[in-house]
Amino acid sequence: MAESGDLTQPVAGVYEKLVTQDLLDQIEGLEAAGWKAIDAEVSEESTPHVLARHISEAVGRRLAQLPHKKQVAVANQIMESLAASAPDPGEDEVRETFRRFVEHAGISDN
Repeated sequence: MAESGDLTQPVAGVYEKLVTQDLLDQIEGLEAAGWKAIDAEVSEESTPHVLARHISEAVGRRLAQLPHKKQVAVANQIMESLAASAPDPGEDEVRETFRRFVEHAGISDN
């Protein structure tokens, strides 16, 4: 077994990771080397939290690779994509309230 700082060898322990194709490939290699992976399905209640953590880690890694000036733009693109594919049920109400406020206050959007 490897020491915890040695990333060339696996370290025995409990890991909670989303099973992606890359992870499946790694598990196959480890099992071929004699390691045993035990997996279990995530409960319906925990799924949003597990997926959010996985997405957060992936986004954080990618944003860290970008120049500082591009990070906000990419983050906004991610949020726009999320809003388009899974709209927030209360978002339309907030937009409508804001539209009415702007209209009532006589603020131009130009």
